[in-house]
Amino acid sequence: MNIYKVLTVSLFLTTLLLTYNSCEKKRALDSCINDVTEKCSGLFEYASALEEENARLNNILRECRLNESR
Repeated sequence: MNIYKVLTVSLFLTTLLLTYNSCEKKRALDSCINDVTEKCSGLFEYASALEEENARLNNILRECRLNESR
């Protein structure tokens, strides 16, 4: 009977600890998502502009290489 109580309390404490860790991780992830969506919008615009410029420069490079091979 005594072992049963110890196992029950141990199981309860383990479940409680896992739930707490899960809540902490969810809270941290939510905070991170919030920071990214609210504070990094300029970063996304900058990355998009860089991608467009990279595509433009790649087209120019491709044309230059084509002209060199003629």
